[in-house]
Amino acid sequence: MAQASQASRGTHESPAWGPLGFWLGRVLILVFLAIGLVFTIYPFLFMLSSSLKTNAEIFSAPPTLIPPTWQFGNWVSLFTDTAFAMWFRNSLIDVSVRTDLGLSWDKAMAAATLSITPLVLMFLLAQKQFIAGLTTGGVKGV
Repeated sequence: MAQASQASRGTHESPAWGPLGFWLGRVLILVFLAIGLVFTIYPFLFMLSSSLKTNAEIFSAPPTLIPPTWQFGNWVSLFTDTAFAMWFRNSLIDVSVRTDLGLSWDKAMAAATLSITPLVLMFLLAQKQFIAGLTTGGVKGV
């Protein structure tokens, strides 16, 4: 009875290195995830900090992540001088329509394959004539 209950619990064998290998594997996974997080988040932070810079600070070398003086005028001009609200609304409509329609890539690729198949077959059947026509047109004086 004791063996059946132990087997049903799903015990697993320990790795070759024992508990050290288990924790080392966990730490390595977390280190790689942290590195990936830095590479993923940095462009967003740079974009946000660039929105608070002047044009001269954006194009200065070397680039800085934190601007010395924050320019909130760029955000004000975004909402007053541009049609940002309309762009945002159009994006929301576009996303909601695409989500509701549920663009199915498998069906789209099947339709593309079916529409291109006759052209490919026509080319394969008349390949000699196509090549002859291309080479004849390239000869001067004929």
